[in-house]
Amino acid sequence: MITDLQGKSRRPLTTRHEFPCGLTWSADDQSLIVAAFDANRDAVYEIRVSDGEVHKIPGLEGESPAISNDGRKLAISAADNHLSIWRKDLQHPEVPSVQMYSSTRPQNAAEYSPDGKSVAFDSERSGTWSVWMADSEGSNLVQISREEPAFYPRWSADSKKIVFEMFDNATGFWGAYIADISDRVAHKLKTNIHVLEFPYWSHDGKWIYFVGYEGNGHNLYRCPAEGGDATLLFGSMDWLAAIESFDGKHLYVSDGTIMMLAPDRPEAAPQKVPQMPDVPGLSQWAVVAEGIYCRPLGNPRSISFYDFATKHTRELFKADKDLGAGMSISPDGRYMLYSQVDESNAGIMLVNHFR
Repeated sequence: MITDLQGKSRRPLTTRHEFPCGLTWSADDQSLIVAAFDANRDAVYEIRVSDGEVHKIPGLEGESPAISNDGRKLAISAADNHLSIWRKDLQHPEVPSVQMYSSTRPQNAAEYSPDGKSVAFDSERSGTWSVWMADSEGSNLVQISREEPAFYPRWSADSKKIVFEMFDNATGFWGAYIADISDRVAHKLKTNIHVLEFPYWSHDGKWIYFVGYEGNGHNLYRCPAEGGDATLLFGSMDWLAAIESFDGKHLYVSDGTIMMLAPDRPEAAPQKVPQMPDVPGLSQWAVVAEGIYCRPLGNPRSISFYDFATKHTRELFKADKDLGAGMSISPDGRYMLYSQVDESNAGIMLVNHFR
């Protein structure tokens, strides 16, 4: 959006489907330089203010761009984080965590299958972010998605299918795809919402919950698991993640504050989970029958448990490093999978003679 300093007039400049990572004005005020996460990697765009025309700047990656007053130099932050998946024995928290599915490339967002036999996760081990699965003890790795970037895998209740979000280069949109683990062929979930992210299966297998974008912010929807028109459940709140309660009566959603709503009564106002701390990100929390495992906001290494019965939150253990995306509990309640930023490198790159 473009606005005057008083906020009296404003107009849309352009609509993009990447995740924004910072912007700055050009020195002549004729364009914006915008960094974004473009499907599988960082990219930088120039957007002309007069008409919203977008040009990708070749060979430039990073976040938080800044331009010198004369416009001849551009500085941009370039980061390289290595994330890996770790397993904690919750019955013996004094025992150190164990790294699972070891790779030299980043990976996260692991989730146990409901039968406890398998784990799905996203990984860059093939060179492109893809969905993988393996057995719960760390062997028999199999690639599920190919070619297009894919993230955030979630299991069906019968442990036979995985739903995940995948980028469609043909349309430039994110969509939800379902793969049967027997043939590992991904099929697009067909619904009336064009941009789908963060899909999640209902426990009865009838529904797919997802975050959809139709030009007016991110909203929470659900549609039949076999495809069909989606129903709006919750709108006007960005960055929603949704996890269904085990009895199917409630849906927990988060934009930092975890709220609960009744999926069969979308007209009812969402209620804050009483006395539960706020959480960062979309997937640093996991719902079980007795409560919610989470990483409280402001403590990047603490893993805690909120008890539904007592409404009390207690710390379970501290991770060795800051946490990444993903938190999952084995069906027997013994193990937790979480993602950890094992190594983080960042620097400021300077582009001379930018203009």
